[in-house]
Amino acid sequence: MRSTFRVAIAVGHSPEAPGAVNHTTALSEFRFNATLAAAIKLALLERKICEVKIFFRLHNLLPREVKAINQYNPSLALELHANASSDPHATGSECLYWFGSKKGKQIAEVFATNFATFLGLPCRGAKPRHKGERGWYFLQKTNMPAIICEPFFISNNKDLHVAFSNFHRLVEAYIESIVAAEALFLR
Repeated sequence: MRSTFRVAIAVGHSPEAPGAVNHTTALSEFRFNATLAAAIKLALLERKICEVKIFFRLHNLLPREVKAINQYNPSLALELHANASSDPHATGSECLYWFGSKKGKQIAEVFATNFATFLGLPCRGAKPRHKGERGWYFLQKTNMPAIICEPFFISNNKDLHVAFSNFHRLVEAYIESIVAAEALFLR
């Protein structure tokens, strides 16, 4: 490895609670992101970009997952998700960050922009989260900058098709964003 930069990749949801499901394909966030996490890890290791470890939320116990991530002591924690909406036309890429984290905000902006660029979807930007809002526990309880990645809407058939047909580009968006995040840490 070229540095001691370490990344924790948490697969959002669990087999018991798989998250949002596309009603046409029956594909869940958990299934899509478990495959995506493995592809990201493989690319990072092959290119010797950083150390990386994948975390799964066993029995849907988020506090246990966050504790394991904190024990790994990464430089950056990512939680992989796919957005969903009751509006089947909702589209775009966004990332969530803890409202008090300056680095979290900067990193979320990089990821959201890269997702939108690499997938050709609208950029919905970086969105802060406060206690009690969706994603707050992961973002606030990790000991390092953390973001929740929502690169597309799994509830939108067109977004899902874009993610599938550009899977390699989605992996590259993660890789480039992780490299950019590492540069932010070295400032």
